[in-house]
Amino acid sequence: MAQKQFVSREDVFRTLPVPAALRAMIVPAVISQLIVLMYGIVWSQVTADSLTVLLSLYVYRRWRAGRRAAAPGGFSG
Repeated sequence: MAQKQFVSREDVFRTLPVPAALRAMIVPAVISQLIVLMYGIVWSQVTADSLTVLLSLYVYRRWRAGRRAAAPGGFSG
């Protein structure tokens, strides 16, 4: 099996035409940024879901029926 050889940035710019060299450098960077963006979106959604559940539990425990007599206007805060 052939072993992959490491190519330095300088070698890329010396041997390849400029558009191909830029693609060789930019494409991996853009892909890694997209992956980080997706992780950030997933993390923010998980955090938002967790906060929604905590807020729902707080509201349920604070204003559940039968705990206190409701005020004439609605909530009994």
